[in-house]
Amino acid sequence: MLIYGAGDLGEAVLRDLQRSKGATRKAICFLDDNALKHGRSIHGVPVLGGRDRIARVIEDKEIDEVLVAVNHSRGKLITDLMQVYAASGIARKVEFKTLPTMDELISKTRLVPDIRKIDVSDLMHRRIVDINMGLVKASIKDKTLLVTGAGGTIGGELCRQVLALGPKKVVLLENHNTALFYIDKELREKGYAGHIVSVPGDIRDESLLKNIFEQCKPAWVLHAAAHKHVALMEDNPQEAVKNNTLGTYILAKTAAAYNVERFLFISTDKAVRPTSVMGASKRLAEMVLRSLSGKSSTKFMSVRFGNVLGSSGSVVKIFQEQILAGGPLTVTHKDVIRYFMTTEEAVSLVLNACALGEGGEIFVLNMGEPVKILDLARNMIVLNGLVPDKDIEIKFTGLKPGEKMYEELFRDGDIRKDTGHSDIFAAVPGEADSALSEEQLQGLKHLSTDGDITMMLAKIKELIPAYTGWPRKGKGKGEGSEAQPRGSEAEPRKTKGEMGEEAA
Repeated sequence: MLIYGAGDLGEAVLRDLQRSKGATRKAICFLDDNALKHGRSIHGVPVLGGRDRIARVIEDKEIDEVLVAVNHSRGKLITDLMQVYAASGIARKVEFKTLPTMDELISKTRLVPDIRKIDVSDLMHRRIVDINMGLVKASIKDKTLLVTGAGGTIGGELCRQVLALGPKKVVLLENHNTALFYIDKELREKGYAGHIVSVPGDIRDESLLKNIFEQCKPAWVLHAAAHKHVALMEDNPQEAVKNNTLGTYILAKTAAAYNVERFLFISTDKAVRPTSVMGASKRLAEMVLRSLSGKSSTKFMSVRFGNVLGSSGSVVKIFQEQILAGGPLTVTHKDVIRYFMTTEEAVSLVLNACALGEGGEIFVLNMGEPVKILDLARNMIVLNGLVPDKDIEIKFTGLKPGEKMYEELFRDGDIRKDTGHSDIFAAVPGEADSALSEEQLQGLKHLSTDGDITMMLAKIKELIPAYTGWPRKGKGKGEGSEAQPRGSEAEPRKTKGEMGEEAA
């Protein structure tokens, strides 16, 4: 074994290995970026250099495992080590592993590091986020909450985290029966049977919603139901608007009628200067909430964040499936970058945002440093004990319709309003002021049932001048037209915020 990190954590690992009589691992050497440690030894084990020597040391010393043992944020370090190894072309296969930081070990009864394989979350350039759930717990104690899209990645995690905080009841609304069955089963097995109500149904079913609100009386609505897959929504813009925009309107309007305390909408970074129908439909949903904000006692809020590791249809799951199939790994472009968070971290911050909100805000989560998708692909291949471009091919397929080279959390000139939490910001007030009128909503409703894709895309462009996904050529009813949108019905009501988006 090679231990990368000749500090306190690396020394603790070495001492534990040397004391254990039944140890199956043996530390051969250290590497460390601190040049002052090079040439020294720790308990008889030499420090042979820095990260640039990793490939040669692996080959010369016949290393089978590389253990990354550093206390600081290690995503960039792990990425660099794996890239140097992969680029060296050496034939020897190694496993990269890591262990908890010293801070994480302090909470344990024994300071014995648990060596484990590196997973994808270790590759992300993120620091540990300080999350205090005390405010959330105090806000939902003995109250009923409604979670929409409860069978999805975000919805399911929302259910898990809020149930651990002692609510009176959590209503799980989900239109995918199988997904609902599994989250219901999981929560019952965890002992929450008396605190959940599972409801199969759709957020657009007004009579169902009225029954839920009348019978269960939720104090919070956590709205995670959505059509989220970009490519599917590009081909079905009517469905994106029906579900993501109009569905949000029906749910939010009903919540206001029943005096819900807080309503939090899960949005996306793709709503910023949207290039996709999915992002635009989410941006329209934000505008829906703005139109309702202040007209009732309900505090309406939106929260934006990027990709969630391991969610259904995520690039991480796709890459893993492709690796198991022997490749190739399909990457859209060599320079594409994305933001990533773990599901647990994203949901914890979402709940914090909901508890902090005063109504009308568009919250933005601190997503840390973006990750290059090509680097992620190469590192996932290495994690599986294989060599990129040798054992597994990487194939570039080109950007799909609606996809960006990089996602944005803020636009140029946006002001990050402090919320009191270092990882939760409020978006520029001008953007938060953009709203949809009842007339515009009725127009969207009419177009969503008409089937004319061109007219729907033109209307989206009219309402969101920053949307760059139209005009376009394509197939289907009404598509292929290069005509510009008709005169905007929204122009007389256009707010300063939306004019700013157009200028952007």
